[in-house]
Amino acid sequence: MTSISAPQTVGWPSLLDRLWRVFASPRLTCILLVWVAAVLVLSAIIPQIPPRIEDPTVRSQWLANVPTSIRPAVERLQTLGLFNLLDSIWLRLPLALLLAHALVMLAAWLPAIWSRVGRSRGEVSALGKSFRFERELPEPAQQAGQPLIQRLEQAGYRTFLTPDQVSFIAWRWRLSWLGLAGIYLGLALVSGGLILQGWLGQAQEVSLEPDNPLPLPLAAAPNLALEGVTVSSDDPLRPAHGVALLRVGGGVGEGLSLTLRLHGSRLWQGLWLTFVDARPVAEVTAADAETAEQVLLQPFSPHVAAQERVRLPLLGDPEARFVGVPSENVTLHVDYGVAQGEDAYPEGAFSLSFFRGAEATPASQASLRSRDEATFDGVRYRIIFDYDAGLHLNSGLWWVAVAIGWGMIALSFLVLTLAPPVYARGSLLGTAQGCRVTLAVDVLGDEPRRHRELVALVRPDD
Repeated sequence: MTSISAPQTVGWPSLLDRLWRVFASPRLTCILLVWVAAVLVLSAIIPQIPPRIEDPTVRSQWLANVPTSIRPAVERLQTLGLFNLLDSIWLRLPLALLLAHALVMLAAWLPAIWSRVGRSRGEVSALGKSFRFERELPEPAQQAGQPLIQRLEQAGYRTFLTPDQVSFIAWRWRLSWLGLAGIYLGLALVSGGLILQGWLGQAQEVSLEPDNPLPLPLAAAPNLALEGVTVSSDDPLRPAHGVALLRVGGGVGEGLSLTLRLHGSRLWQGLWLTFVDARPVAEVTAADAETAEQVLLQPFSPHVAAQERVRLPLLGDPEARFVGVPSENVTLHVDYGVAQGEDAYPEGAFSLSFFRGAEATPASQASLRSRDEATFDGVRYRIIFDYDAGLHLNSGLWWVAVAIGWGMIALSFLVLTLAPPVYARGSLLGTAQGCRVTLAVDVLGDEPRRHRELVALVRPDD
């Protein structure tokens, strides 16, 4: 006789069924989390490109810190997104997969979780770690049921025994099953929030200097101004601690004052402000030695007009510390904190080198402290050591979903660690020697420990 097998599902239903099984696998959680963690680790190891890399000046400053021997390879690899990992497909793809996976896990597990929270007395699907065991008892089923229930209740279990005393359920910390849903709901919020933050959020890296307010993307706050930066550190070029005093909105002397500690953040009317860096600068001004009239200085930056005051960064590309004096055909170079040695100036002082025309050798040099002055060719130069504030401005609120998600994950793990849930379905079947107890158990946590505990409760004399 020839048997006819059931036709197999083909086409879209088969593909969707396979995708569902893949995304409903708990192993996928570990794979995706390892993927995301690997990208984050690589982003900390591989130098990432700074914001506004499309600016030629920013691009040249970044390439200046790349060794010349590997610069061609860096240029080619940049198109792969390896130098912008946090804003590339390498991070967004696993986050999107993690979001889909978390939603599928919630849809697949919520009915089973709800049945345990509601103490369902019917059949429920397996959840978490499951095991099953049988034990023989010498008493008949009607006599063994009540003592077994009493032992379970003394161990902290809640129980329900059917009127015929042949089946029962036992549970402990039943509300902790919600922690399993909390983990995947938190993962969905984190991954979804990070995706939407990168897609819809408006993030901006700015270098804020005094007397140069920055317009904000908020109607309630026309500008953001820096009133000053105070630092405390043994190394003034790389301060470990500092405070920035900001003023949001209004004009001079108006608006709201905000104080931010270095690496600290603050929320203001939907705008998330983070003080990421205290950037040391040399503020240079020039005036005619006889008339005291201000002399215009020309920064070596594209599309920047001559001005009465320039602020030169003391870290990074040395080329950024040149400034021209167009009226005198002089170029000034500023350096700071060179170590002691021959022809060196004291550490913590400025070195000013003056070049005439296109000469490569300085016509004069001067060493001076902050707020001191030096005169060259009838022009008096004054230099001040100061700081600009490197700020990260984030006007999107999707980070709130990320924060809530991480909080839910942490709280869920804490609940599952301190109160791991147990759900057991048991039956007593009469035998010639007494009865047989069969127990099917679902747990989250230490499975061997729960197994030993329940075996001892079912038959204490084992």
